[in-house]
Amino acid sequence: MPKRVFVLRGEPLLEIASYGRRGPASNLRLTPTEIECIARTVTRAPEVMVKVSGGAKSLRGASAHLRYIDRQGRLEIETDQGEGLKGQGTERQLLADWDLDILDAEARSPYRGGLGRWPAKILHNIVLSMPAGTSAEKLSDASRAFAREQFALKHRYAPWCCTRTRITRTSTW
Repeated sequence: MPKRVFVLRGEPLLEIASYGRRGPASNLRLTPTEIECIARTVTRAPEVMVKVSGGAKSLRGASAHLRYIDRQGRLEIETDQGEGLKGQGTERQLLADWDLDILDAEARSPYRGGLGRWPAKILHNIVLSMPAGTSAEKLSDASRAFAREQFALKHRYAPWCCTRTRITRTSTW
């Protein structure tokens, strides 16, 4: 089927530009970073999957999530400052330290935005899935380093590590 050309009078309604990949006639070369990425993909190097999975929109939800993480006070939660918290009431201590009550009050305020808007999340869950065979120590070190690089001085966090199955190792904040 032949192409049809439409001629518009005046200024075009849309200014269309392509930011797609380079075409076959391009004389541009791959950068060293792109070559390294392709090499890792071809050799099937193990990768980490980062997934944002849920969160809490209220203090009650945040408290329930932290109680789940520390298994009702039986496990220790490590804070972003490196201290370990364990026992009943740990979640209340963390919520008070993080000042989430202020965020919760702001989210419930009548001045939070337009009508019909949902309250903002005050706590997010992030899961790191590691390849099979990754040791718990390496997982802990990697999750701490990831959290420090991404969230330090911007957000409060509590890295936590566990083995969900024998295939996937996860860490949540």
